Amino acid sequence: MPATYQFPAIRRGDTKTLGLFLLRRDIRSQQLTRMVIDGATIEWGLKPSGGVQAIYTDTQGLVIDRPNAGIKLPLSADQTAAMPAGPVSFFVRVTDSDGVVTTHLTGSFLLTD
Repeated sequence: MPATYQFPAIRRGDTKTLGLFLLRRDIRSQQLTRMVIDGATIEWGLKPSGGVQAIYTDTQGLVIDRPNAGIKLPLSADQTAAMPAGPVSFFVRVTDSDGVVTTHLTGSFLLTD
């Protein structure tokens, strides 16, 4: 089951960068460590309420710091202005080097006027 998160609200027309680290919890020790994402494909999907879903990858707008398992999605003022006001749902999906697809995070943020 993916983790869930709600980012703070964003005003339409503002520039904003959404970011996170991909973490993994060891079942035995419960220790959190950063995931190894070398060779993995990362997708960040955004779906505004009443809008069209967009998928971002490292070749399409996503900034990935592979050694630290960091992911950033920079949103320009034009991008946020083009989305309708209201809730925006998102997901972060990883396809590992073996082809296993896992949704690691889902959530939302509010886009306001």
